[in-house]
Amino acid sequence: MPYQVVWIVPQRVILTTFTGVVSAAELQGFVVEIVTKLRDGQPPIYHISNSLAMGKVELSFKAVLELVKSVSQFHGLKVQIDVNHPRAFNTFMASAASQLTRLEAHTVPTLAEAIALLKRIDTSLETANWEMPAVEPALLAGVAEDVAPNPSQGATSNTPNGDLRSAR
Repeated sequence: MPYQVVWIVPQRVILTTFTGVVSAAELQGFVVEIVTKLRDGQPPIYHISNSLAMGKVELSFKAVLELVKSVSQFHGLKVQIDVNHPRAFNTFMASAASQLTRLEAHTVPTLAEAIALLKRIDTSLETANWEMPAVEPALLAGVAEDVAPNPSQGATSNTPNGDLRSAR
């Protein structure tokens, strides 16, 4: 699977990390996994989708429409944040998806900015326990070194003041 889905604030914030080429079938599996996580969470629930290392998405127009419709199953999800390159097309897609699903959506260029944005949206997250996982090595197979994290850096977690630091 070219994605990893984990809670980074237990039952409140989900992080999905995409890498490489993603097929329509894999996106459908992702939707099922997110819906399951949402059932286990405590609203309001937030989702950060890190797409910086994602290659192309193999979707037809019909598959895109089905994917957008499936977002209606995301009960309890308050905000969707896409971590992606600031390109006009990415911003347009986030805006269109937000309007079609009536879900608040944002696009930011870094994971740190996504976390900072969530802490501004929901101040209870400022003191939450953030559990940042290392990305599974299988996800990084074939990904350019400039987008793959350095495994020797360890996972990151926040300190009470909100800074992201390396946790060793």
